[in-house]
Amino acid sequence: ARCTIGSRIGLVAAASQLHRINPQNTYFRDQYIALLLSERREPNKVLLMTHAVINPSNRCLPRGALHHARALMLNHRFEEAGRYLEGLDPTQLNRTDREAYYLARFEHALGRQDFAMARQEATRITAPLLWPGDAAFLASALSTLNAKAS
Repeated sequence: ARCTIGSRIGLVAAASQLHRINPQNTYFRDQYIALLLSERREPNKVLLMTHAVINPSNRCLPRGALHHARALMLNHRFEEAGRYLEGLDPTQLNRTDREAYYLARFEHALGRQDFAMARQEATRITAPLLWPGDAAFLASALSTLNAKAS
């Protein structure tokens, strides 16, 4: 079953509420960040949240670096995002995060207008494993990319 925009917004609201209730819970925080990134909402807020996760006083896990790279791209900071993506080893990510990593590489190539690389990166993505907003973004971006090729 497809996830409607209304239910996607409901997911973000629920994750926000859980994070607000218990801001120290890293699982709640990570899910909220992932949903904000997936829905491409609140770019400044998500950038601040991911920056706090990668703060040098904290141990930055690969997921934190991935989230930060995606937040940077959401704020059109593709060069910085590329440095974070280059430092990641997808084999160190769980399956869901690995799909987000491949999507991030696709989005990074699009942001740099490297359409050949974007097409190559798109072949690595398993769309059904993406968050709903990410899957919608991918479908739209691929449609636009394919139109450019015509």
